[in-house]
Amino acid sequence: MFKFKTKNLHFIGIGGIGISGLAYLFKKEGYNVTGSDIKESDTTEFLKKENIKIYIGHRKENVENSDVVIHTTAAKETNPEIVAAKEKGIPVIPRCDALSELMRFKEGISVAGTHGKTTTSSMIAKVLFDAELDPTILVGGKLDFLEGKNAHYGKSSLMVAETDESDGTFLKILPSISVITNIDSDHLDFYKTLENIKSSFVEFANRTSFYGKVFLCGECKNVMEILPKIYKKKVIYGFNPEFEFSAKNIKSVNGKTKAEILYKGKTLGTLTLTIPGKHNILNALAAVALGLEAGIPFEKITCSLENFKNAKRRMELKGCCNNILIFDDYGHHPTEIEATYQGLKETFPERKIYVVFQPHRYTRTKALWKEFIKTLKKIDNLTITAIYSAGEEPIEGICGEMLAKLSGAEYGKNFEEIESRLLKKLKPGDIVLTMGAGNIYKLGEKILSKLQTAESKTL
Repeated sequence: MFKFKTKNLHFIGIGGIGISGLAYLFKKEGYNVTGSDIKESDTTEFLKKENIKIYIGHRKENVENSDVVIHTTAAKETNPEIVAAKEKGIPVIPRCDALSELMRFKEGISVAGTHGKTTTSSMIAKVLFDAELDPTILVGGKLDFLEGKNAHYGKSSLMVAETDESDGTFLKILPSISVITNIDSDHLDFYKTLENIKSSFVEFANRTSFYGKVFLCGECKNVMEILPKIYKKKVIYGFNPEFEFSAKNIKSVNGKTKAEILYKGKTLGTLTLTIPGKHNILNALAAVALGLEAGIPFEKITCSLENFKNAKRRMELKGCCNNILIFDDYGHHPTEIEATYQGLKETFPERKIYVVFQPHRYTRTKALWKEFIKTLKKIDNLTITAIYSAGEEPIEGICGEMLAKLSGAEYGKNFEEIESRLLKKLKPGDIVLTMGAGNIYKLGEKILSKLQTAESKTL
């Protein structure tokens, strides 16, 4: 009765991956949706085709006809649209409040964790989607099985959502099922300490419905430490055979990762993934557990996961030219960097891997300085770029050049210098892996383009 008295929703930062998917879903719900961003992109072009009005630039007149304004976490209080909305008495809410409203009448599966939440939520979504359960989906990466979208409006009561812990707003979600992939030191500018992060995940888990379950990865020490504080029903998965769901005999075979999957110590069968790394077996275990919880046969689950292609910027194969593979990954935390690099090494043990890492944010680099150095020292043929600021002011003594020096890596002043250096070194059979949450993916695309141009000239 009251729902559609609020008709007009305006999204600030609508070109962002998370908020664009949310805007798409509210449009499908029947709302009038508009949005603004500082520049055009493939995402804004897609939304225009969905009959969503897009404004380029933030101006107060953009919110004149809005009933509610929803903003990305990156939007500041001084944003002219936020200022104008508040002056007019228009409710202004963060993205997570809107997500919470969307999930309120759904059987929500909420996936959280410092690392792996995009891949895990995408795997769970695909398993349910392929089983024709038609869930609503909202994740942090564009998916092949959704034809390049990161959202899907399903007709069933199920919803799979990746939830962001970075600013604590994930505590507004009330899921039926929750998943915690891991807990690590990150976003310390907000949380200050690891103990505060752990406490927030305890609260997140305990917000799960009384009839629901919390699925937790037992391979993370910090996750295991919070178990006694979680009073909802728990399901643990990992490599330990004592866990409810476990994996063993993990092998890399012809570019694929295989594992034997067990439930309460009894073998269910074999799981095969086309994406590398033991960490992805853990991500897939969560999807297996959720799929079985939903009543999907194990064979259907493994068939779905074998055909799973990672989301954009998650160990994404950008292309291959002259038997040189170009990969890109969003990993920007020491734990993610090490897991991705090791996974690639295990999958392609005979190939030489060149890694280019772009640190993301001065605050994160400073907070995890020692951890970055420890991890980056383990990587061969490594180049480190300047820090991608993401709008932050520089911090004295914190820079890519010093990080490279202390990690025993090369430093690249700019993409052109790194591109030139790598093109002189690359040989058939080599791999280039670009890593970081900024614009480092553009370097891989440039290198691939140059290789393709050179190859065409020899034909």
